[in-house]
Amino acid sequence: MENLDQDFKKLARKTKRRRWLLTFLLVLVTVFVLVGGGLLFVQRRTEKNLSRLRLELILKNTLLSPNYRIPVMGGSYQPLTGDAETVTGSKNIDGYLVKFGEAYGSYNWRGYEVSRSGLAMLSASPNYEATFDSYSGEKIPQFYNVKLRAAKTNFSPTQQLSQLATMENYVGEVALTFDQDYSYAQIQQMLPENVMINWYWFTPVDNFDPNANDTQDVVGIQGEDANGSISEKYYGEYLKAVKSYQENFALAGTPIAENTAKISTEYASLTSARFAGVIVTGKTENLAQLVQADWLFASSVGSTVERVPYLTPTK
Repeated sequence: MENLDQDFKKLARKTKRRRWLLTFLLVLVTVFVLVGGGLLFVQRRTEKNLSRLRLELILKNTLLSPNYRIPVMGGSYQPLTGDAETVTGSKNIDGYLVKFGEAYGSYNWRGYEVSRSGLAMLSASPNYEATFDSYSGEKIPQFYNVKLRAAKTNFSPTQQLSQLATMENYVGEVALTFDQDYSYAQIQQMLPENVMINWYWFTPVDNFDPNANDTQDVVGIQGEDANGSISEKYYGEYLKAVKSYQENFALAGTPIAENTAKISTEYASLTSARFAGVIVTGKTENLAQLVQADWLFASSVGSTVERVPYLTPTK
């Protein structure tokens, strides 16, 4: 009887130890599952936010960057802690690259932020005759909406092309606002071959003032090559970018939303597209040909670079 009682106690202790061990293993597995699941959740959320950050930069480069580009952030991917990076943009002045614009982006599992996105942060001169990029100090070429009365705009239209033409041995950039809307084919006929068409400004909604705030928000399309060519295929890819921006980032009622909506509905093909202006670059003596153009409503100079003998301009 006594031996039976001892055997029972031994069995009870073994059973108890087994239960403790199973409980410990169960808790350990649960912790690993929870920690692993949490890390996987954080990693996937971080990946998603980094993808969103890069997409927003790509789309803003495509739609909202008049003759300049901000590189997409390419720093090392940090799946758990996230990361932050600052990148500097540049613009092409007839083959001469000029520093322009800056973007700061950060991301983690909670979200992402794009600030200083390269959308021309404006700093006005004391007499409000010019605006400058806050990061590079370069002058910003300005467009004007011909359908707005002067009293409703922040800046009066300028005629700076003739002054640019007096600068010898320079390449320059100038925004040309047309007297009316023109098609892509018409623009190709209007501009001489020795001038580089860098960027086309889509005709905006009637009440849009491109100089009303600190970000300009002009929507346009970069030329496909040094001749400013735009193919149907290239334009089709651009329209996909417009749609993606509308679906992911456009805020209803904002100028960008209204102008991208106009592109989607009224400019659904290259032949139907209409443009209110262009940014061109070239040698100042070549740009001088445009001073007396009868289609010119306003001209606003941007960056200028003194030419050097070891670098030949594109045009």
